[in-house]
Amino acid sequence: MNELEIKLKVLEMAKDISVYSFFNRKEVERLNWEMKANYAENAGKTVNKLEPKNQFPNEDDVIKRAKTFNDFIFG
Repeated sequence: MNELEIKLKVLEMAKDISVYSFFNRKEVERLNWEMKANYAENAGKTVNKLEPKNQFPNEDDVIKRAKTFNDFIFG
């Protein structure tokens, strides 16, 4: 495997991990909201709408993660 192939693999890994992390954080956020909503309903209070806080990873996020991996491999 040459250096370019390794960099491509690292970029793919960074994208996959970034997307996987996003969906994990999103699920934790949803579960926390669901728990708070259940407590609020049981207490007769108003339930606030779920406001997502996490943004889907963009190109810069993936490249930053890939650079970290790349530095580890070649550093």
